[in-house]
Amino acid sequence: MSSVPRRLLTAAVRDRVDAIANLTVYLREVAPNPPTISADDLRVLPYAVIYPSPGVPVDSRFCGDRARLSWTVQVTCVAGDNEAIDPVVDAVTAQLEGWRPVLPEPHDALRIGKLRLLNDPGPSRRDDDVAPARFYVPLIYGLAI
Repeated sequence: MSSVPRRLLTAAVRDRVDAIANLTVYLREVAPNPPTISADDLRVLPYAVIYPSPGVPVDSRFCGDRARLSWTVQVTCVAGDNEAIDPVVDAVTAQLEGWRPVLPEPHDALRIGKLRLLNDPGPSRRDDDVAPARFYVPLIYGLAI
């Protein structure tokens, strides 16, 4: 049984989300001053923050030898106004839902499941702790390895 370096899963998801045009991607934390629309309009441009989980080992007695790790990642979609958040969520969902990461050698032979949305994120949220306010939606994806 080969273990999967979590950093490879994180890198694969980050690369996938980073491929979305006009979206800044952060890992685990947001830069102090994310890009804004302009010097006069301080609403942030769309961005996503990736929060990977270390995952949970899966007991092979319950699922055979196929799954060794249940792994999750939260991708928080953020926009500077309430009309811009839905396109960010749509873009991230289109990139991740049903996507199967491919890892580099020597892990390329591992059977990796497809990413699936695990949560109903509910309505978008407004963060008034920053000015101007930001709107965000946390999407939690999971897969089995």
